[in-house]
Amino acid sequence: MQEELKTLDKFKLYSYKDKPVYVHDDHRFVLPHLYDAQKKGLIPKPCKFIMFDAHHDLADVSDEAKQHLKTLRQQDELDEALFFDVVKNKLRGDDADWLKAAMELGWVSDVVVFGIRHDIDEPDPFIYTDSSGSRHTVFHSGSWPGEMLGFKGDLAEHITDPDLIKFWKILGWETKGPNKRHFREGEEKIMLNFDLDVFSMNYEDFLFPWRREVYEKRFLTESDYFTTEGWTGKLFVQGLAEKAGAITIAREPDYCGGRDNMEQIFTDLNSIVFDDQITKK
Repeated sequence: MQEELKTLDKFKLYSYKDKPVYVHDDHRFVLPHLYDAQKKGLIPKPCKFIMFDAHHDLADVSDEAKQHLKTLRQQDELDEALFFDVVKNKLRGDDADWLKAAMELGWVSDVVVFGIRHDIDEPDPFIYTDSSGSRHTVFHSGSWPGEMLGFKGDLAEHITDPDLIKFWKILGWETKGPNKRHFREGEEKIMLNFDLDVFSMNYEDFLFPWRREVYEKRFLTESDYFTTEGWTGKLFVQGLAEKAGAITIAREPDYCGGRDNMEQIFTDLNSIVFDDQITKK
């Protein structure tokens, strides 16, 4: 599959601090990379999935695709040809239903999505019960970690709400010591995922990459709140990357305003958030 994806989805393998970064175009083709990472033991099955995406990707899977996914889930050894056919030809071409497909396969447990700017007619958190009866919690936020680390932010304040407690648990975020927030250590690895369209902005019929000022506000501004003092969105994302067994980046050029914009967004994300440490293998 990996070789075919190089042609079909312009897949390239990068690395970040010795962990694989699967870079490709269409978001639904994250599924073969998720399969590869789990097969290699880099992340557990199922895994927690943390993503940055302008879309929630929670459309329903068709009945035909769902039946194939059920068959694949029941197999002791995955029929890779059938699986790849389902991803290519049975899931939606607009990449809107792959997340539920991953849950139907038993590969993804709970999910947090940052940066959504498209409406979703579901409660937050959204609970999805797959065909096997397993329940999945999906938090979908239009906010960014940098904003959530400040006063009254969901990553900064003392929490008692059961939903926010679950939100912290999925992220591996905790209170450590008096009034300080940190990532928990020693937990199972997560999958960290980016859709580059989340770093684009709309103006009338145009899409543009974020200006530097947007990254400054959402990733580089330090919190001065007493529980998260010194934290930035950048440090938070790098903390997620440390917890990740693998990272995937869907470039989605059609939703970034074209390949030139996509390349600019990838360069900016790597430079500003990851200090140019995402490198080709």
